Amino acid sequence: MITYSFGDNLYINLTNRCTNHCAFCDKGHLQKVVNADLKLKYEPTAAEIISEVKKKEGYKELVFCGVGEPTLKLDVILEVLRAFPKKDTRLNTCGHAYCIYPDRMVAKELKSAGLKKINISLNATSKEEYDKTCKPAFPDAYEKMLRFAKDCADEGIITYGSFVSGFANEGKAKALTEKLGVILKIRKDLN
Repeated sequence: MITYSFGDNLYINLTNRCTNHCAFCDKGHLQKVVNADLKLKYEPTAAEIISEVKKKEGYKELVFCGVGEPTLKLDVILEVLRAFPKKDTRLNTCGHAYCIYPDRMVAKELKSAGLKKINISLNATSKEEYDKTCKPAFPDAYEKMLRFAKDCADEGIITYGSFVSGFANEGKAKALTEKLGVILKIRKDLN
């Protein structure tokens, strides 16, 4: 399923591939929560997504996500953003864009294409804790994720740094998000 509604928002399911293997991630349970089959048979093109979104109405926010890491499909995200410049848009991400695209200024590209908000799953307050909990594919994922979060905020994108309740010290999480200049968001463990 390329798009699905959840709450007041329309979600774009970009990929099932992920750059993390988080201890708390349960993709099967997520499908039950949103009442949608999120397993993609293929990754949709920007043209397919644009066509699908044009058929939908009445949603508050257009959310780029995936049961995986959506920035693996960065060029698709950018094209879709440009197609809907007046829409309220958000990207939910692990924040590994600088690992995936080390030679690109991804925060600047997202802002330029019209992204309004981003939710980066920080999930930990230290590299050791992050590596243990999220098991990233990149050895420098934590440092680059933090830099990406700060850069998004510096670009003027409303930036949330999220943590799953029970997996990080909330006091340390608050201190980290303040240091980065992002908004703290504690989300429920869906399991």
